[in-house]
Amino acid sequence: MAEKIIARQTFDGLWQWRSATVEGQWLSDVYHTGDNEAMAEQAKASHAAVTLLVPGESVVCCSSKVESKDKRHLAKMLPYELEEQIIDNVEDVHMVFGGIREDQVSIAYIKSDHL
Repeated sequence: MAEKIIARQTFDGLWQWRSATVEGQWLSDVYHTGDNEAMAEQAKASHAAVTLLVPGESVVCCSSKVESKDKRHLAKMLPYELEEQIIDNVEDVHMVFGGIREDQVSIAYIKSDHL
């Protein structure tokens, strides 16, 4: 049974995926290709988590200063604090925060429709 599925979108809008163990060992040499429903069906059938690979040129990475009192509300506050730097509407991007080191947090974001 697959423990995770590594997937990427192809240029024609389909998906390509491969099954792996949690440790990252491929379960077979077989690559699967299909639409959203085909990939979702395989993930459900194998009870596997899906890891999406996205092209690096679609992702913006940056960091921001964080006050210690704001750490609890980071996910709600930070997107709107970055609104001036983000070209797209904040509601139209998917944002991920890394760990906080000292007073800096790493941020990666991508347009939601790219996911």
